Amino acid sequence: MTLLSEEAKQAIIRKVLSSNGQTITEIALANNIGRSTLSRWVKHFKSESKGETVQKNACDASTTLAERFKHLQSTVGQDDVTVGAYCRKHGLYSHQLAQWEEDFMNQKTPQKNQPQGTELKTLKAENKALKKLLLRKDKVLAEAVALLVLKKKATQIWGGSEED
Repeated sequence: MTLLSEEAKQAIIRKVLSSNGQTITEIALANNIGRSTLSRWVKHFKSESKGETVQKNACDASTTLAERFKHLQSTVGQDDVTVGAYCRKHGLYSHQLAQWEEDFMNQKTPQKNQPQGTELKTLKAENKALKKLLLRKDKVLAEAVALLVLKKKATQIWGGSEED
């Protein structure tokens, strides 16, 4: 059984309290902690802080996204021992790297294509109107063809008019 530092516990508790679609059981399994233990930590934290939010680690606040990305690149594909040595060298925790990776993966891209969305809507409306117009013209053309065919058949059956 490994002992977690107070900062690691707080990071896990923050994850539970933020509840980004994950249940407490899923978070407990992901961090190799018993569900009841994690529930007890959260209960103790709530009674201790009485609604105050957990302060972020100094390392979380001081690192920029570029630095976090650099740390993630340096540890990608390495075994736990190497990652542990890297974390000790740079004053990080492995759970921070995991959280940063999750944050990068779940980060939503800004919507730069807003003008295209409105343009797309106008084009769809125009397309719908043109299809409606085309359908109406097809019906008129079909009616004109039917009248010509009927006139031709009437002429064949009864003969041409004497005035023609």
